[in-house]
Amino acid sequence: MNKNLLIRYVLLILLLVMGLASCATPPPLRPLRVAWIPFPGYYPLLIAQEKGFFAKHGASVEPVAYENIADVYIDLAAGKIDGTCIPLGEALRLEGRNPGSLRAVLAIDHSVGADAIIASPEVKGPADLVGKKVGVSLGTFGELLARTMFEANGIQPGDVTFVNVAPEDMLRAIPDEVDAGHVWEPYLSQGKAQGLNVLYTSAAEPGLISDVVVFQKHITENHAEELRGFTAGWFEALEWQRDNPAESSLFLAQLTNQPVEAISTEGLQMLSLEDNVKAFTSNADFTSLYSSAQANVAFYVRSGMISSEPNITQFLDASFLR
Repeated sequence: MNKNLLIRYVLLILLLVMGLASCATPPPLRPLRVAWIPFPGYYPLLIAQEKGFFAKHGASVEPVAYENIADVYIDLAAGKIDGTCIPLGEALRLEGRNPGSLRAVLAIDHSVGADAIIASPEVKGPADLVGKKVGVSLGTFGELLARTMFEANGIQPGDVTFVNVAPEDMLRAIPDEVDAGHVWEPYLSQGKAQGLNVLYTSAAEPGLISDVVVFQKHITENHAEELRGFTAGWFEALEWQRDNPAESSLFLAQLTNQPVEAISTEGLQMLSLEDNVKAFTSNADFTSLYSSAQANVAFYVRSGMISSEPNITQFLDASFLR
């Protein structure tokens, strides 16, 4: 064979092999765009980014701030963000509408008082709400918490009128639009400071309301090592926050433009790596994501928010914990 022809043949084979290899390897990933809203449980995301913990573990992350959680859902569905910090129930609702699209890779917290039903000063207890209006984000875990409160007090949901009001707007809505409603921190502390009554909190059912980090399925399939770096960076940030409470509160207040007192994780059980291992284990307690997920899914199906149950075992993916 002609020498020049042989060289060309070898080069052609090399180029073909390189081309096939490039097709088999996922393209380089831009920074993971992870959404967050002003909620104390989500702030390890900011610490890990600003302190370099994500980078230390090989993850490139871009936290994306939102004021309204509904906008997060829209952008997540549209693929404008890769993942988000999100209540477990809300993630399951999105997953139920687009089966197989999301994976929960990390458990952030269990709400043990950070979510509450608050009411105007004249409302002393749940029984005083019979015949009155209760504000919740309809079809969400806020409505589930309110219904749980009424069930625990022997009140039929039909005895009150549920009005669609977001937690961010609740302090404005009480008492002119509704008599009571669901809020989370920092609105809970603000409501108490304004003299509103706390009728019921998530401390009554620890784990019924939990937060998780979810990512698009294609991210979990193609970038497993980076997600392992993400979870490792998150847990290092959580440890730093626990070891440096005063410094971390001041640091986060500056990052989020909030008063230091709004940074408190009171009412939250922040979940370590060890806690995550337990949370991703199936048992009958709501502190298991499986049990909590089943309760939330049952509510969403019953309320007509989703038509069929998502595959919880597939949705909960503990393979990125380390």
